[in-house]
Amino acid sequence: MTRRKMENKVSKIILGILIIGSKGIFANQVDELNSKSFYTTEKKEHPKTEEIEKSQVKKESPCLEPYGIKLGKTTIKELKNKFSLKFKEKGALGQMYHFNPVDFNVGDLKAIEVIAYTLGDGDIIENFEILFEGKKYTKLKEYLSKSYEITYEEEPFVGDKECDFWQKGNNNQFLFIVEPHISFETTLGYRTQKFNDIRNEFIKESNQQKDADMESKL
Repeated sequence: MTRRKMENKVSKIILGILIIGSKGIFANQVDELNSKSFYTTEKKEHPKTEEIEKSQVKKESPCLEPYGIKLGKTTIKELKNKFSLKFKEKGALGQMYHFNPVDFNVGDLKAIEVIAYTLGDGDIIENFEILFEGKKYTKLKEYLSKSYEITYEEEPFVGDKECDFWQKGNNNQFLFIVEPHISFETTLGYRTQKFNDIRNEFIKESNQQKDADMESKL
C-alpha cells in the first residue's frame, strides 16, 4: 500500500471517530435540554371562567328605592311606565313631574301630591317627594328609624319639625321628613347629594342676588 493511500485511510478512520463522538455529545445535550422545565408540555392552570366573571363584576352601590324607584338610576320614562303622570313643569333646577298621588297611598298614609325632580335636561330622578295629608311626622320617623340612621333632627316645641336619615353604605343619598308648624301636611323626600348640593348653591346665589338688589334700592 502506498503512503498516500495509507494517509487517506487513516484520515477516514479519524473522521469517523470524530463524527461518532460528536453525535454522542449532541445527543446528550438534546436529552439535557429536553429535561428542562421550559421544554415541558404541561399546561398551566388558568382561573375558571366563572371566577374571572365574578371578579370582574362590580358590586352595585346601594341606593334608596321608594316604591321600587331607584333614586339616581331610574328614569322618568321608566317611572311613567309604572305610575300615572298628571303633568310636568319646569323647575329652577330642572323638570318637575307630577304623578297621580292615589298610586302612592300606603295604609292610612294618604298622598296628596307626588313630584319627581330631574336636573337640567336629564332624565334621571334625583329628588322624589311625597306630600301626605295630616301631621304624620312622628309616625314616619318611628317607621323609618327602624331601617335608617337619623343624622339630623330639629324638633322645637313650637315650629317646623325636620329630620334626615342615612342609609348604611350610601353616602350619596338621604331621606328627610318635614312638617311645617302651621300646616296639616307632611313631606317625605328622597334626595341625592348631587341634587342637594346644586340646590343649596342655587339658594345661596339667589339670596345673594336678593341682598344685592335690596342694597341697590335702599
